[in-house]
Amino acid sequence: MTSRSVGRSHGIDGDYLGQVYKDHLSDYEHWDQKPHAKEWILIAKNMGRHLSIDESMYCGRLYTFVSNKDAHGGRGTIIAIIAGVKAATVLRWLLEIPEEERRGVLDVSMDFSDSMKLTAQTAFPNARISLDRFHVFQDLNRYFMKAFADVRDKVLVAIKHEKAAYDRKVERCAKNRRTYRTRHPKRYKGRKRGRKAKYRKKDFRPSTMKNGESKMDFLRRSFYTLRTCPDKWSDEQWERMNILFEEFPELKEAFDLKEEFRKSCTGARGTRKSTRTACLLWRRETLSRKPSGRICMYGLTM
Repeated sequence: MTSRSVGRSHGIDGDYLGQVYKDHLSDYEHWDQKPHAKEWILIAKNMGRHLSIDESMYCGRLYTFVSNKDAHGGRGTIIAIIAGVKAATVLRWLLEIPEEERRGVLDVSMDFSDSMKLTAQTAFPNARISLDRFHVFQDLNRYFMKAFADVRDKVLVAIKHEKAAYDRKVERCAKNRRTYRTRHPKRYKGRKRGRKAKYRKKDFRPSTMKNGESKMDFLRRSFYTLRTCPDKWSDEQWERMNILFEEFPELKEAFDLKEEFRKSCTGARGTRKSTRTACLLWRRETLSRKPSGRICMYGLTM
């Protein structure tokens, strides 16, 4: 709960309440880590057996956060906050924790960072390192967005070719009209003659989808929907996605691979062994279907 929410419920200025709490009610002025708080904070008493390590931007600086997962985000969660992400910088302060407590850590969850892996292996030698599900899905979404960008680039090239063909057609019609007018002037022996123009120049319009939208507009408006879970799609979104996948089957193939992996992981809530088995089954089924080489290049088949 923030000072602003407390102030809002009691009819007082939340910012002023926070400043008063910091200066008078808390022990901030007498805090023993205040001199170096901008560079590092270490609270060894919050150590546990299940830790997580991650990085985040705060006030324009990148910090490494080490937290105790057993606290579930409540009091006693933060173990260390260290400015920087280099392994040497982070280890300089993590090694200040007693060795007995560091060896008692069972597992550390993290992202794909090599520096974090080196930090965890050095500071917590007996811990099992695991990649948390959030970063795995995040990386998978990144690969899918590469496939989406490839489809978008193809559409841009197709529109460029359509525009070139349209310009050639306009130039050809104009040339034919000039030739006709040269041979058949409008006035001949004082009389006006000639046929009406069969073709009038119009603005270029690219090819459209089934609902009348251009392909680029449709892709742009579908970007947010593709990044959300299909379980949260509305009926209108499902209708739009069906049109999109019918027009671009390679995009549907990549999306299905991503969603099948997500379901295999979220549906196997339990031990590490059950989750690993589900992921291996997904990989085996994916390879047996022999997806397109371009999607394999994006890493969706792992």
